[in-house]
Amino acid sequence: MRTPGERRGPCSVTFVRGWAGAVLSLLVAHGCSGPPQAGVRHPNEALLALPGPPADVLDLRGPAGPSSPSGVGLPGPGIASASVLARIGRLEGPAEEVFGAITDLVTDRHGRLLLLDAQSHSIRLFDEGGRFLQEVGGFGRGPGEFVEPRFMVILPTGELIVAEAVGRLHRFLISSDSIRFVEHLPFPGDLWDGCAMGDRLYIHGMRPGDVRAIHVVSLEGDLISSFAEVYPTSNPIIRHQLSQGHIACLEGIGVVLHAPRNLPQVRAYDPKGVLRWWLDMDGFQSLPVYETPTGGAMRTAPEGPWHMSLGLVEDPSRTQAALQVLEVVPDRASAEGWSRRLHTFLLSTEGRGALYVGDGWSRIVGTANDRVFAVVERPHPELLVHPFALFPEGARER
Repeated sequence: MRTPGERRGPCSVTFVRGWAGAVLSLLVAHGCSGPPQAGVRHPNEALLALPGPPADVLDLRGPAGPSSPSGVGLPGPGIASASVLARIGRLEGPAEEVFGAITDLVTDRHGRLLLLDAQSHSIRLFDEGGRFLQEVGGFGRGPGEFVEPRFMVILPTGELIVAEAVGRLHRFLISSDSIRFVEHLPFPGDLWDGCAMGDRLYIHGMRPGDVRAIHVVSLEGDLISSFAEVYPTSNPIIRHQLSQGHIACLEGIGVVLHAPRNLPQVRAYDPKGVLRWWLDMDGFQSLPVYETPTGGAMRTAPEGPWHMSLGLVEDPSRTQAALQVLEVVPDRASAEGWSRRLHTFLLSTEGRGALYVGDGWSRIVGTANDRVFAVVERPHPELLVHPFALFPEGARER
């Protein structure tokens, strides 16, 4: 049993039992090289006020150490580091292949790729082989134009929803030969992420006057309900920083996953917004901002790793999700003064566990059938298309 304030070493394993008669085994990775080292405490950890789950919600924290059961099998289809099938993006070349910032990717029912470039405020359509087909969008407030597009969602109808950072959803009709703008759907608020399940669109964001962070919207754009409370504080900077994050709709098992960007938690809700389970990510050692005793906001750069969740992406079966956590460590030898590692985990709520995939993956932006799509930023933004495979022998339970 962990005492208040105690930190587990970087090789800790969490084993949990499930709800409704099922048994879940969840193993979460947090750096397993070398002997355990003391974690870095947040400079004002007592003020973080992270609430525990309600009594009737499964808490996926448990005993750790040698007494924890072992032998949890590998999940089904997983994300494995593999060869590159194709690359899309150049430093110099045709305009359609030069990107400013690839922020999202979806695939349509024809297997084509739609890439969102937030810097050019546009969407580019490529076929399965990476051949450019069409570009839509551009900066502006006119029909089919964007101002800071943030994410895309493919609806069950085959239509495309594009969300701006603040205030608008755009609906596009995707046919076999083109993408056509249909309408704007107003949705006031700061929008961070979205996904679809059944006939509902789930939008993660902060609406004016609302204390909930996930909003259920009909395919016509009408707000149905909201759930998942924003971070509980009266300080608007803290509330915004610690409420934003990522969501994924695992339709195969009827779960909406929520991973706050700057908090060490993953939560699972049913489609109606009822909290089902809750996981604290041990080793997620510090936050970028914290609240002072007087109610102010302070940024922090502790002596040690600094973490944030970079993305939550469904696998093709929509029963698992890849969670990526960026680790930033002070490094005087680096020109930037920091070194970065991107850790990838596979989360599953089917009882088969969560495995550490490694730190060799770039930022994953999507999966489809037999492919995984990842983005590298240097020396220029480029999309890498990988084959989708079983976990290699190097994938470790952590």
